[in-house]
Amino acid sequence: MLKKSNKLKPYTIARFSISYITLSIGAVICAVPFLWMVSTSLKSESEIFVFPPIWIPSKFVWENYARAWYAGELDFGHMFLNTLNVAVPVTIFTLLCSSLAAYAFARIRFFGRDVVFTVFLASLMIPYAPTIIPQFVMFREFGWLDSLRPLIVPGMFGNAFAIFFLRQFFLTLPSDLEDASMIDGASRLHIWW
Repeated sequence: MLKKSNKLKPYTIARFSISYITLSIGAVICAVPFLWMVSTSLKSESEIFVFPPIWIPSKFVWENYARAWYAGELDFGHMFLNTLNVAVPVTIFTLLCSSLAAYAFARIRFFGRDVVFTVFLASLMIPYAPTIIPQFVMFREFGWLDSLRPLIVPGMFGNAFAIFFLRQFFLTLPSDLEDASMIDGASRLHIWW
């Protein structure tokens, strides 16, 4: 019986080398805009628009960050808290509601399941522009203008895009795991969790 050698062939080494060199060049190209942004944020106004560009500022101006925080009479801290007030509940509730619906579409057999899922997919094809005015009228009738509720409440009940992707994920899981859990006495909600 012949013994296999653990040595790589020369053309394989060359192929790996070319791949790593190409990936390294790509990584540097992707990092350049970020490095330029950080460099520019620490420059004085006179150094920002000089030609040829200066990569490393002569003096680091850390006050630029403090000025940007309150630029244009805006309170960045308040804006950041508003973003958290919208993003956190919408993310949590979208994940919960969408994953529950996706699990039902993927694993539970019920009458009209495929029809309802097709309606969800069809709703993805409606452009956002025709729905803006009816949404505005609805939010005005609810008295939600000048508040964050129109951003939070609709997002709390899941959306078709998230349901579609989570359903596709649940379909990739083997049904044997679910069957074994049911034999062990787990409920549908426990299996989803």
